[in-house]
Amino acid sequence: MKKKIFSIHFLVSLVFFLSLNFSFVSAQTPFENTSGLFNTGSNAGYNKALREKTTIDFIGNIITALLSFIGIVFLGYMIYAGYLWMIARGDEQKVTKAKGMIEQAIIGLVIVFSAYAITEFVSEQLSTYTIGQSGD
Repeated sequence: MKKKIFSIHFLVSLVFFLSLNFSFVSAQTPFENTSGLFNTGSNAGYNKALREKTTIDFIGNIITALLSFIGIVFLGYMIYAGYLWMIARGDEQKVTKAKGMIEQAIIGLVIVFSAYAITEFVSEQLSTYTIGQSGD
C-alpha cells in the first residue's frame, strides 16, 4: 500500500515539475519596433504586436492551457498504465486493466481533440459569415 501511494505521489510530482516552463535566458525580443521586419509587417497590415488583447485572445489562452493540461494528464495515464502492465508479471487481470486504461485514455484524448476541432471549425465559419471574407 505504501509503495502504491509513493508511486502515485512520484508520478504527480513528476508531471508537475515537467509541466513547469523554465526560462534561463534573459534576452531582448528578436523583433524590436525599429527593425525592418516589424516595419514591413506593419506596412502589410499585420500589426498584431500593436493591437490590444481581446476577450477572444484570453479565451484562446485558456483553451490552450487546458489542452496542455489534458495532454499532461494523458501522458500520466499512459505512463501509469504502462507501469501497471510491466509489473503485472503475467497476471491476466492486471494486464487487462492496463490495456483498458490505455484504451480509455486514447478515447478520451480523441474526444477532447475532436471537440476542439469542431469548435474551431464552427467558430471559423461563424466569423467568416459574420465578419465577411478575410480578403474583403
